[in-house]
Amino acid sequence: MEKKSQLNKKTIWDIAKLANASPATVSRVLNNTDYPVSEQMRSRVLKAAEELNYRPNIFSQMLKGAKSKEIGIIIPSIDNPYYSLLTSVVAKCCIKNDYAPIICSSFGDRNLERRQLEILLRQQVAGILYSSVQDEAEKNLIGSGYGALPPIVMFDQSGTTDQMNSVIFDFEKAGKLATTYLIENGHERIVFASGPLDRSSRKQVLKGYKTALEEAGIPYRQELVLADGVLQEQELGFSDFDKGNVLGEKILKIDPRPDAVLGINDITAIGIMNKLKEKQVDVPGQISITGLDDIEMASMTVPGLTTIRQPAVRTGEAAMNLLIDSMEDGRMKPKKVVIEPELIIRGSVKRRI
Repeated sequence: MEKKSQLNKKTIWDIAKLANASPATVSRVLNNTDYPVSEQMRSRVLKAAEELNYRPNIFSQMLKGAKSKEIGIIIPSIDNPYYSLLTSVVAKCCIKNDYAPIICSSFGDRNLERRQLEILLRQQVAGILYSSVQDEAEKNLIGSGYGALPPIVMFDQSGTTDQMNSVIFDFEKAGKLATTYLIENGHERIVFASGPLDRSSRKQVLKGYKTALEEAGIPYRQELVLADGVLQEQELGFSDFDKGNVLGEKILKIDPRPDAVLGINDITAIGIMNKLKEKQVDVPGQISITGLDDIEMASMTVPGLTTIRQPAVRTGEAAMNLLIDSMEDGRMKPKKVVIEPELIIRGSVKRRI
């Protein structure tokens, strides 16, 4: 099948033959160069290309010095299924619009992220989709001294400036929504399990957690916040699932034992759930758990994970559409798309009142 598909792929030579034109003329028309071509000839070439369902070779165009058709995508982690799905959506959108995606994972490392950004800028990509682990990354970009920047869309952020396109998620509201749901179900000793607060989104989730406790008249207890400094140096490089297992061990050492946990994301929450089950602790009978993301795996656990939906597909599509609009209209003013969190109730939370 693959060989047959390659044999049936049309080239500018096929178009030239059908349009009764030279391959050079076909190339000039398809690449929209300034070289003079009569409207009649241009029309013939475009009609032939349409009849043959011609699709240009992106990489061939770039090798010939055509305008960049590459889009850089920077994410914090390729291991997290949320980002895997998001980049898959974005990559498909790129290909559909004749762009080549360049996917970079910073693995939560700010220095690596900065180097990746610099490489993409040196590559002169047509645009960048950017999910940063740095606070106020947009301000750093604007005042960075990088010079003229290509169109950039910040996404998966908790807050942005008005100087750059962005698709933002209300992480503070998400943290408050999850914590409030636990409180409404009779839980008071609620652990906030995150590991390092190494990005603004996690700080915003913690802020929402604190707000929910305050509004319910429940005192904030530092010993229930497993965040900065709670993981050993060698554990910081673990996957979020393995970090969840470590956090699960620490949760079981808290005295008196907590009755609920808010995991910073679904993979962390699933790791915690795994460790609790390993230690014969019933979820949700003894400890309730919530996550944040609503990855596909959240509906596959036993019990199913109650979580806050941060729609990866919608986020990816919105970011890509905004980037394409920005690339096509260089005078477009920065826009902000806000995506609201949604509570998804499954079986990992027990009602205690």
